[in-house]
Amino acid sequence: MVDFKKVNIEKQIEKDLKIDVFNLQKEWANQPNLFMHYAMKAAKYRDKRDNLKRKISKKILKEKGEMSEAALNRIVDRNPDVLKYRYLRDIYKYATQAFEQRKRALEHEQELLVKGFFAEPKSKK
Repeated sequence: MVDFKKVNIEKQIEKDLKIDVFNLQKEWANQPNLFMHYAMKAAKYRDKRDNLKRKISKKILKEKGEMSEAALNRIVDRNPDVLKYRYLRDIYKYATQAFEQRKRALEHEQELLVKGFFAEPKSKK
C-alpha cells in the first residue's frame, strides 16, 4: 500500500530540485536554504530512529533478560516505526545529495550564461 504522505514528500523534493534557468539569481539564493532544510530533516529522523531503537532495546532487555547484541538488533530493526524513521531519514539524506548535484548544475548553468551560451546570434557585417 502506498503511503501518500511519502509520495507528497517525494513530489516536493522533485519540485525543489527543479532549476529555473531564467532566474539563476533566485535559484542561487534558495540553494543553501533548501539544502539545510533537507539536511535538518535527515538529522531529525535519524535522531528519532536512534532514540526509538534505544527505548525498544531497553524494553526488550527488561522483558527477556540478557541476549546477544545481534539478536537484539534483529528484533529492533524490524520494528515498523524504526523502519519508517529509517526510510524518512534515507529520503532526506539522499535529497541532500541531490541538492549537492543541483548546486553543481547551477554552477554549470551560470558558467554557460557568463560565456554567452544563451546569447543572440551575431550577424557578420
